[in-house]
Amino acid sequence: MSEKVAVIGMGQMGSGMAGRLKESGLDVVGYDVVEAVDAAAELVRLKKELERLTKDIASKERQLGDETFRSRAPEKIILGLQTTLEDRRIELTKAGERIKELESAN
Repeated sequence: MSEKVAVIGMGQMGSGMAGRLKESGLDVVGYDVVEAVDAAAELVRLKKELERLTKDIASKERQLGDETFRSRAPEKIILGLQTTLEDRRIELTKAGERIKELESAN
């Protein structure tokens, strides 16, 4: 049974070191810190996006549910709001799915 070694940081130095350790017969596991940081930053960004989309959807639903607004707004505006609302719901679903992916990967 060979020894297992972990190398944290797979940049220029880390990848070279991991390669030499592997050549010497050790079982090497590499972990790239940059990917973890990028995933964490993406998670923060997506959660902010989720919050923004949720507020935008609530606003559009409120407008479309207001009979006074609907009776006074041109048809073109109503159709535009409905289309935007559907787009935002799709974006919200995609952002939620991506957040689940990132959280389950950690």
